[in-house]
Order: sequence, then structure tokens, then C-alpha cells
Amino acid sequence: IFKVRGSVSASGGHITEDILREKLNKIGLRPNYDYNLNDVTIGQQEVQEGGKRKKKTRAYDFILPFNVENWEPKPKLFIQSQYYAGDSGSVSHKVVDQTQSSRAFTLEKYPTARFVEYLDGAGYYASLRGDLQHMLAFPNTASFFQVKSILVRLRRELQVIKFLTPIDLEHVLLTTASNDKNSVIKELAAQEYPESEIERVIKTCIEEGFVENTATNISINRNRVEIARRLLVLDVAVNNAKTISDSQRCSQKYLILPGYGRNYGILESELTEAFYQVCKQHLPSAPTFSKDIEWLLDEGVIKRR
Repeated sequence: IFKVRGSVSASGGHITEDILREKLNKIGLRPNYDYNLNDVTIGQQEVQEGGKRKKKTRAYDFILPFNVENWEPKPKLFIQSQYYAGDSGSVSHKVVDQTQSSRAFTLEKYPTARFVEYLDGAGYYASLRGDLQHMLAFPNTASFFQVKSILVRLRRELQVIKFLTPIDLEHVLLTTASNDKNSVIKELAAQEYPESEIERVIKTCIEEGFVENTATNISINRNRVEIARRLLVLDVAVNNAKTISDSQRCSQKYLILPGYGRNYGILESELTEAFYQVCKQHLPSAPTFSKDIEWLLDEGVIKRR
């Protein structure tokens, strides 16, 4: 899992944070409500440094969900963005120690906190030879993700804490033959989302214009069909991909998926067949489906080699 090179060669860490916010918008999350726009301070911690007691401000780059009413005491994702620009292959012991101390402080305030690292940059792979690998191996590190695997690994973490996103509701609307609201609710309940969470997201999607609603039916708004369908293609690819050999990878016949190691992919023909079996509404034409694949390639969430 550590043999994944950095996917961003930009010059600063804030760029990766902006990319994450852009992806969160794509899946229908709202700024200052579902996710924060600025660092979130959770308090000041007294620490011992150089024989003196100091107060350290503890903050996180992202907390998801950020400001959803009545969410606590359910788990939240506490995310730190670490951008490694250099190739020295080392992370200071101070960073590792501060991470441990900060997490212990966080757990006192939020016992159900789930810690996820957002790691990228040109020096990411080299940094894993140092202390970064130990940080990822901490017992309370739930997972990590990179720019290219936001829409796979981070969404999976949101699903783990049962935080229902608009894109997951939209996927149910694309994969069920009926627009009957009760059928949609039943399907989300089968995915183990609480009733209150399903009600919250349906209400949010109606308010945001993501779905169209009547007394008995609910359907995806045509303005959201394209992005929902494209991310459904990605989901189907992930769920049907497998580990392949180096020679298969080099053949360029396979689409390679992020977040599962170097050689995890699926033949485009197999993906096409699987997608058309799953998608029940707003079925794309062959040219439109090809454009969806091209968009995913442009986004860097899949690649051919």
C-alpha cells in the first residue's frame, strides 16, 4: 500500500486542499456546512518542550462532516493534509510526535474521532522511507488518500461513518428502475444508513435542486445526471476491478484504478458491460459513455498505464 508515488507535482500544499474542496463540491457537499473552508481549531493543549510548559493550538485541515446539525456523538473524519515537496525521504520525529499528541488530545474531546491522512506531493514516495510510514502505521490511523483517490478512498471513509452524500443518493436513483420514493429509501436503508440520515440528505438534495420531488416519486435533476453518471462509472470500475500482472498493465488494454495499489484494473469492455447491467435510468449512448471514460482519464482518477 505504501508503494504509491505522489500524484501532485505542484509547488504548495494549499493546492491539494483546494483540489479536495473541489472534489467535495462535485459529490454534492456544501461549504461551511458539510465541510469547512478554513482550518478548524479544536482547542489548546499544554505540552512540555525544552523543559518549559507551552500551549499548542490543535487544528485540523478538514473535519467531515463539519457543521451538520445533531451529528454528534457519531464519528467524524479528522483530516490532516501533508504535502511533501522534497525528495529527502524523511519526516521529522517532531511531526510524528506532534501527531500522536494531537490525536490523544482530540480523542479526549471527540472519543469517536476517525483519523485520516491526506498525503501527496512529489516527495511523497520518498518520504515513506522515513517516519511517514510509522505515522501511517499508528493504530488510530484509519486510512489515507491522495489527490487521485479522493473519489474512491475518501468517499469510502464517509460511507464507513454512515455520512450519506448526495452522490450516493443520486447513484441509487440511477441504479433503481423505479422513481418510487419508498423504494429509494428502502435501498438506502439496506446500505445501513439511518432513517434520520436518509431524511436529511433527501431534504438537502431537494433544497439544493439536486433532485426533483413529488408526493410519491423522487428523481435526479438533469443538471446532476452527468457528474452522477461519471462517478457511477468509477464506482462500477472499482467494484469490478482486480489485481493484474505487469504485462497486462503494459498492454494499455486495462483501466487502472486508484487507491488499491499499483496493479489494480479492469478491461474497458468488462467495465462497459458491468455498467450497463447496473445503470437503470439515464442510460448513456455509446459516444457519451466514451466521453465519460475520457473525463475520468482527464481527472486522473483512472489511467491506462
